[in-house]
Amino acid sequence: MYTNHRIGLCGLLLSVVFISSSVQAKVDDTALTLIEAQYLALQNEPGIQARLLRARALIDQSVADSQLPDPKLILGIQNLPTDSFDLDQEAMTQLRLGIRQQIPRGDSLSIKGDIGRTKSAVWRLESEIRRRKVKLDVGMLWLDSAYWQEYIQTLDQDRYLFEQLIEVTESLYSLGRKDQEDVLRAQLELSKLEQKRLIASENINVSHDSLSQWIGVTQAQRPTATMYSTRRKDLQRTTKGIHALEKHPEVLRLSSELQISRDRIKLAEEAYKPQFGVELGYGFRADGDTDRSNLMSAMVTLDMPLFSGNRQDRRLSAEQYRALAVEEERQALMRKLQAKTTSLRSRWAFLDQQIEHYKTSLLPQAEQQAEAALSAYQSDVGDFADVMQGYITVLNTKLEFLRVSVEKNRVGEQLSYYLPVTAI
Repeated sequence: MYTNHRIGLCGLLLSVVFISSSVQAKVDDTALTLIEAQYLALQNEPGIQARLLRARALIDQSVADSQLPDPKLILGIQNLPTDSFDLDQEAMTQLRLGIRQQIPRGDSLSIKGDIGRTKSAVWRLESEIRRRKVKLDVGMLWLDSAYWQEYIQTLDQDRYLFEQLIEVTESLYSLGRKDQEDVLRAQLELSKLEQKRLIASENINVSHDSLSQWIGVTQAQRPTATMYSTRRKDLQRTTKGIHALEKHPEVLRLSSELQISRDRIKLAEEAYKPQFGVELGYGFRADGDTDRSNLMSAMVTLDMPLFSGNRQDRRLSAEQYRALAVEEERQALMRKLQAKTTSLRSRWAFLDQQIEHYKTSLLPQAEQQAEAALSAYQSDVGDFADVMQGYITVLNTKLEFLRVSVEKNRVGEQLSYYLPVTAI
């Protein structure tokens, strides 16, 4: 009978693997993949659309800012006598019509247009930053959901083993070969497993609720694909990733802001140049005396920035300091991104080593130890506590392996935020 129990337990192990594989195959037909979840989240994402609309607005604004100001029309009466207000009394009385046009300083209009276009580029980069952050956030939520789903699947697979252990202990107890304590211990461990499953079910519901913010409730409730299908290729330790950081949108955004500061320095330098105004007028004789001709006038006005010490000089100095501040911020950001990616790469390599150790050593050894403890127990030379500890160790090792696998995928998602896929 002991042999029958042992054969039955081994057969159950094979059937659990077969059933879980069949269920997983059916799940994968409708499973929500990581790429699909990110794609759904990015479709018409309002944060991205808002930033792109701001970029378009600034393009139109830059065109408007680079145009000449509107000319001014001048209508008036000159030299009107105040004793009678008669237009025909004095020959000097005129009806005046004129037009005036201001011409901004130097290349200030062109520079303002450049600033507006660069500001538009900043908002386009903001949209790319938003896109990457959405992908990262959704990726992390998807991994949470996938983790708890596979956590529950692992518990369900090993549940049958614990139930079979209860049957074995009950059978041996009924024959008087084992104590009731073994039966109670097996039942207790099964109850603990059920408690873990309850907690995991609550956690997966929380993950679905968080994911629904991005892709909707219906899509978030779909089962997730296995994480093994989302693993990235191993990282290559090259310098390409570091150079790729220079193209990161956060760095490019500060580069664009630095260009804006430099253009503002140019604009401040244009303030030292005079601003011109052109005016053309025509005066009609109001008395109708044909012996006197009508009058035409043309004038040019300009302001002269003679007292620049506390105005132009200060503005130029302020813009220069702002440019230096942006440059320092850009260098600080580059150092931060380099340190972050280096840390993530090291973390990736460490987790990769851990996964390989679990595959080649920890998991096989835990299963062998559990089988050996069960064989000794069925032969009346081993203790049931060793059997239970062996199968608990197997379960915990599987769950730890799952956690490490998820952590490696998390690191991969973080790296994809900082570096393009080709540089990872």
